[in-house]
Amino acid sequence: MTLGGYTTDSFGEALGGQHFQREASKAAQSSRVINCDGWSYCIVEPESYKEPSKKSFIGAARGPSRAPDGSLLLGTMLGETEKKEIKLTFEQSLEEPCARILSYEGDSTEVEIPSTLGGYSVKSVHNKAFFGNKTVCRITVPDSVIQIGSKAFSKCRALEEIVLPANMKELDPSILIQCSALKSVYLPEELRKLPTRFFDGCPIETLRLPRALEVIEDHSFDPATVKTVLLDRKNTHFSCDGTGLYSADSSVFVKLMRSVSSYTIRQHCKVIGPNACKSMKNLKRLHIPEGVETISSYALFGTGLERIFIPPTVTLVDRHAFHNCHELKEAIFNKGLVQISPFAFANSALEKVYLPKTLKMLSRSAFEGCPIDYANGTSFVIDEMNPYLHSGKSALYRITSSGLELLSALGNPETCEVCRKTYSVHGQAFAYAEHLKSVYFHEGIEHIGARAFTGCTALETVNFPDSLVSIGQEAFWETSLSEARLGPNVSFIGDGAFATSGSNRRLRGKRIKKMSIDPANEHYYVENDLLIEKINVGHRVIQALACTTDFYIPDEVTYISSKAFCFMEVNSLRFPRHLSFIAANAFFGITKLKSVEFYKPQGDDFRKLKFLFPAWKYAVDRYAEMLSLQEDGSFFNIESYDSWVRSCGEPENFAMMTLARLEDPYMLSEERAKRFRWGIQMGMKELLKHHISNHDVAFLKRLSDLDLLDFDSIAYGMELASKYGESSITAFLLEAKRKSVGSNGFEEDFSL
Repeated sequence: MTLGGYTTDSFGEALGGQHFQREASKAAQSSRVINCDGWSYCIVEPESYKEPSKKSFIGAARGPSRAPDGSLLLGTMLGETEKKEIKLTFEQSLEEPCARILSYEGDSTEVEIPSTLGGYSVKSVHNKAFFGNKTVCRITVPDSVIQIGSKAFSKCRALEEIVLPANMKELDPSILIQCSALKSVYLPEELRKLPTRFFDGCPIETLRLPRALEVIEDHSFDPATVKTVLLDRKNTHFSCDGTGLYSADSSVFVKLMRSVSSYTIRQHCKVIGPNACKSMKNLKRLHIPEGVETISSYALFGTGLERIFIPPTVTLVDRHAFHNCHELKEAIFNKGLVQISPFAFANSALEKVYLPKTLKMLSRSAFEGCPIDYANGTSFVIDEMNPYLHSGKSALYRITSSGLELLSALGNPETCEVCRKTYSVHGQAFAYAEHLKSVYFHEGIEHIGARAFTGCTALETVNFPDSLVSIGQEAFWETSLSEARLGPNVSFIGDGAFATSGSNRRLRGKRIKKMSIDPANEHYYVENDLLIEKINVGHRVIQALACTTDFYIPDEVTYISSKAFCFMEVNSLRFPRHLSFIAANAFFGITKLKSVEFYKPQGDDFRKLKFLFPAWKYAVDRYAEMLSLQEDGSFFNIESYDSWVRSCGEPENFAMMTLARLEDPYMLSEERAKRFRWGIQMGMKELLKHHISNHDVAFLKRLSDLDLLDFDSIAYGMELASKYGESSITAFLLEAKRKSVGSNGFEEDFSL
């Protein structure tokens, strides 16, 4: 897309909007296309630009206008939250006509784009102007060009060298992609940023870094192909030794520019920057000098290092610093190291680790996936003089004035005997330790943190000492724990702490089957297979247990916690008379629910209502919506329930639910009642066949009480009763027919 003779594709992409494109098309239509000496170009006569309006345009950007400062205002657009203006300032006056290169049709191997065509200055190269050219080997773009469109030179298979205009400060990242023979590029002297994947698919051998370059984005080139790195001497942002790129003062090792097997970082370097050697698989040896303080995130991710010596000046090994170094078998940590962050050495080949006494923070995932045998006591060792950390056979501890705090599991143990003097288990300490089967706590443990054992699907046995005070939310989410005995001092249990099946379908039915609370406990008790907390106003259901599928919530309960019945198999629910609040997700994901009973205020009294759910076997996402606080103060969304009943596709389930609603038509509109009656009558033959064959006189009585048995239905029912030899059903239908006829003032012979 062009605007006034200037290529503006990257800006057009950012702005979007059909109106903006139409305005650009109008400008292009006013130009004339010329073919001369293999060049296809156009001369654009500039239009008259008005001063920009103060109005804001919502949605697409509007047509071009002239800003007060003399720049070209490409568009004014309102985003979701704020107004944005995008401007492009040109060095040359807009009143001067210019030429734009559209394409090159010649067959020369060396092409120098002219700075003028037809007496007009060439200002831009259009999108895909040289795209897919198979003959050009060398291209020179004149300094008059101030804009190069997307993919202008991409997929030029024979292109080996290109000289770009010196004054461009930004380049579209797609202009050179997939130039499979490109070895040398002269970048603009004023270029400030080398974009991501700028040399994608280009086997660059000579990389020239211009004087104004400030940023080299990740994956901008492939170091494996680079043989020579040349940095402009006037560049004030970087320094280079031909292989490694550093900050100007050499304090930061920015990037390894070439693929080498061995490299020594400069003296006086303090930081190995993010992604400095990322994915350099040929790098086998790296010497880190004393003075380096930080190894940043992903600095050596995926390298081929076999051994690393971390000097005593290093205090931080950041996230993923040595992640996926599959050949790394030895890492020597020295006194001075303070922190090893998550996944720092994950999936490396380390078998033994000795950590210094200065280490204060160690992530549980720092050595995840390493073949370390934590159980033998010699493969993973923390200096015994370390005043901050302590390692047991299967867990890592923090030393505090109150005792030990268990921070995380070491490896993936099957059993864990928590060290004596441990008073707390940190949140997510054993999260997703899939092989963990049993945990033993000594007296003195007080706190089990949130999600401490979540995802430990094999965990079956945990003892809870009398010293225990609190259990965090979802502490035993998705475990196989079947029994729990809580002592007299437990005063806090978080939501979902014992929701052992969680959302894991494989664990459905593996709920707590036996839970007991010490009689001396003043905060919690178990009743009707519900773990209940005593609160200031009434009681609160914390967790439903798996001993039953029929839950009758005690009348003292006023509050149901989040995740209390989450992903449970529930057959029936009875809400208490004084219930005042149901937390979000209390019933999320429950299955097999067939009936719900609750009390609805009727004047000064309470009226018991029952709703059936046989059709909701697989509609687990609807329970959380239905069983929630409504505007009228009830805990059941009757309108939504009736809509669901109407859409039920199974005649038997539809009949069960609609009969219940017609028998007790609380908040049932006349219109919906008519639809329910019509729906039953439409499926009457199937219903009669099913219930008469099952000797179900009670069902027929319910139909009769609601005047749903017409003459045709009774006749069909008597025919079925005769077929199945059901004399009692025949007698009932005869009586129903007699009453129906009598009520209409007719007499008939009912003898068979």
